[in-house]
Amino acid sequence: INRDRFDRLLLRIDDDEGSVCYGVFDLGRWVHNASPELKVDGQGNVHVLYQSGPAQFVHRAFSPFGQVVAEKTYSEPEGQVRIENKAGGVLEVVGGAAPAEEEMPDDEGPRTEDE
Repeated sequence: INRDRFDRLLLRIDDDEGSVCYGVFDLGRWVHNASPELKVDGQGNVHVLYQSGPAQFVHRAFSPFGQVVAEKTYSEPEGQVRIENKAGGVLEVVGGAAPAEEEMPDDEGPRTEDE
């Protein structure tokens, strides 16, 4: 969805058989350089990895009922970040990514040193 001149990525978690929507979650600013990656792990948690800025990627995981179970931001200038399947249904973010030291502001624009 586009809000205030920025594209934002949304995640909707539904139970189609039970006709239940567990929620719609605004994941934050999304940059179109890389397509978002969505996978489900062995415990039924939904993992989303997407680019949120230049050389910045966000990984968020939600339980089947919409609770956040993991959230981490990565800095990777080469853009080689991905979710990889590991043994036992475990998913892991790989690709030379390192946790970002500082997250980008969310739609607040540039900051000055006084802020």
